[in-house]
Amino acid sequence: GGNIMEGNHIMNRRNRNLSCSFCEKSESEVRNIIQGPSVHICNECVDACGKVLSGESAPGWIDASEDRCSFCGRDHSMGVHTILGHTDSHRADARICNECLKLCAEVLKEEHKRQK
Repeated sequence: GGNIMEGNHIMNRRNRNLSCSFCEKSESEVRNIIQGPSVHICNECVDACGKVLSGESAPGWIDASEDRCSFCGRDHSMGVHTILGHTDSHRADARICNECLKLCAEVLKEEHKRQK
């Protein structure tokens, strides 16, 4: 299922035309897609970003710390530590910060529990 982030809230929403703004996989190719205000991220990209933040390598993920997060609009001057983007994305503005990544991971964890 898809999720939408409005303000500080992420809510479930189903939409068959969603695709991840980072890897470009469609909703039918992944387990979940979380919708932000103008970008979407799938469970696979959330997992890959988590690896990058914990020091592991994940091909294609870049440090985009000079940019703003596409989900919350914050940048380094507003207290976020890391902002990531993906080199394969057709959306050059698709960025996610460590804080929004944490929220997305929590939503996916809850969604996974509900699906069991």
